[in-house]
Amino acid sequence: MIQRIQSVYLFAVAVLMCIAPFLPLGTFISADQLALQTLQPIGGTEGTLAWMSTWNVGLAILQLLVAILAIVTIFSYRKRKRQMHLTAGSMLLLTAYYVAAILPISTACNELNASFHISWSLCLPAIAIILDYLAYKAIRHDDLLVKAADRLR
Repeated sequence: MIQRIQSVYLFAVAVLMCIAPFLPLGTFISADQLALQTLQPIGGTEGTLAWMSTWNVGLAILQLLVAILAIVTIFSYRKRKRQMHLTAGSMLLLTAYYVAAILPISTACNELNASFHISWSLCLPAIAIILDYLAYKAIRHDDLLVKAADRLR
């Protein structure tokens, strides 16, 4: 059913992943404590890290893909197995997001000889993973209830 708690969780995931691409991921700080560059998925990187701009767009596309997947999952409420698979796929995409974010950040830190100070917005995909997990548990609970009701008939 569309009014279940998993719909709230999945809607929150969609909202978080629609907002996240427009927020900065963090700032590269040089050894003398000067802010070199702010890393942002959409509208972000110029100058010495121009090669990261395509990587950042890829991260933004990954986040928007997770948002679309969450919306599709909400509206496939009649097929609980599909909902569980889509939610698990969303969690895997968000995990891949972190792997895809860490690799260029570490490369850029070595290239610039700087450290990276993360922004609070880098935790939004982690919150989305937790919400996806809660939605998965709620969908699974609904599926078990339906199976139990079918068994009693």
